[in-house]
Amino acid sequence: MADAHKAEYKITVLMTVYNEPVEFVEKAISSILTQKFKDFEYIIILDKHDNYEMRSYLEGTAKEDGRIRFYVNEQNMGLARSLDKGIDLAKGMYIARMDADDISKPDRLEKEIHFIEETGADMVCCLVDKIDEKGERWDEIKPFPDSAEFIGKMLPVQNIVVHPTVMMNTERVKVLGGYRPFASCQDYDLWLRMLTNGYQIKILNENLLNFRRHKNSITASKRYVQLLNEVYIRQLYKERVSTGKDTFSEEALVCFMKSHHADSKAVNEKENSKSALYREGVEDLKRRKLASGGVKILRSISSYTVRESIKVTVNARKVKKQFIQRLRKREL
Repeated sequence: MADAHKAEYKITVLMTVYNEPVEFVEKAISSILTQKFKDFEYIIILDKHDNYEMRSYLEGTAKEDGRIRFYVNEQNMGLARSLDKGIDLAKGMYIARMDADDISKPDRLEKEIHFIEETGADMVCCLVDKIDEKGERWDEIKPFPDSAEFIGKMLPVQNIVVHPTVMMNTERVKVLGGYRPFASCQDYDLWLRMLTNGYQIKILNENLLNFRRHKNSITASKRYVQLLNEVYIRQLYKERVSTGKDTFSEEALVCFMKSHHADSKAVNEKENSKSALYREGVEDLKRRKLASGGVKILRSISSYTVRESIKVTVNARKVKKQFIQRLRKREL
């Protein structure tokens, strides 16, 4: 990753595309090109060179708007390495992430750039409205305490940052070497490395992105692998806090995953099925269906994924409660 960085724009918007529907990508791109804030470049990287329909569409769109810089990976690089490629190419003082199936609200860049410069933070994120495949809103992320202190205590327990809402200082990210090659949760690893390097992360408590969540998203179809990545990333964070460095390597990651049978189809199917059953049970409890919800949760509790997920939820609630209690004591 290049060391020197000379900004030609205030913001580089960075988006990778793989196999998303063209309809979703069109809306994502339009939401950036129509932003109120204008001083940006837009790097789009296609990580599936034989997606000819998408390639043709993106080439045409780039010709129509000079702010777009379009690149094609001639071999699949994966999300982390594609993002690192974009970071190397970036000419903006800040990098704003964007996903190919989400929709930024018109004032997202304007509000985030004002917030990051006003607070002096190294990275900021915002809240989201969750939308489905039809673009209909079905949920939102509720506000958090917006202090860097809270983020510093919460992130090691639970990733509360929605990746495509992030705006971060380009030079800071380059110093850290960008993203590391995790199959998932590469963003979480970067946030925790920012913390252990003393960088300040803040939350802008406004819903500035429509975040599309699909029924067959990674959290449903690959939840076990995602959970293992999260566990390993937290272990690396603890190593850095304890010794000042971690033992990450791609070989060590492979060994960790194999030790938890992540390469076993049967184990993955069992863990993902139990995880889905647990979520159904939680939803039943929310709807006051106490009997069915309780049964589903009891049937799922043998799963490592479920037990770890419960542990994360409990610890996160404890951190939030303790932080709010301390704030109230300070106000007295």
